[in-house]
Amino acid sequence: MATGNKKIIVLAVDDSVHSMRAVKHYLKVVHQPDCHVLLTHSAEIPYQPVQPLREEVVKDIVEHTAKAAQAVEEKYAKMLDDAKVPYELRSEFGHPGEYICKVAKEVSAAMIVMGTRGMGVLRRTIMGSVSDYVLHHSHCAVLVVRE
Repeated sequence: MATGNKKIIVLAVDDSVHSMRAVKHYLKVVHQPDCHVLLTHSAEIPYQPVQPLREEVVKDIVEHTAKAAQAVEEKYAKMLDDAKVPYELRSEFGHPGEYICKVAKEVSAAMIVMGTRGMGVLRRTIMGSVSDYVLHHSHCAVLVVRE
């Protein structure tokens, strides 16, 4: 990733209002001319079947998830284009927290910016939290934008 002397900011997005809030906050408060945004999106396959699925069902699930991911990526790419913010887009299927940290480390990011759903302690303990994962596993600064 050739960015010259620019700081790389990983902007982690999904299809939530919390992610939208984080992107708007980044554009309004954080972005500086010496920043280059690496827009990241990790789509998780939302189904964990108890029994094996037929091949055509799996194919439909993957295609649906890929189309939804593309729509998310296009929405945020348009926002950055409209704001005239230089960016690169990277995405893959997988666990979002692991992917965000992996990408940030690969590009020696200066910061990760992301939203949070603001779950309570009990719910976060049971379900896990992408922002908690990133806070505890990232090599760089993490800005978690809350409501």
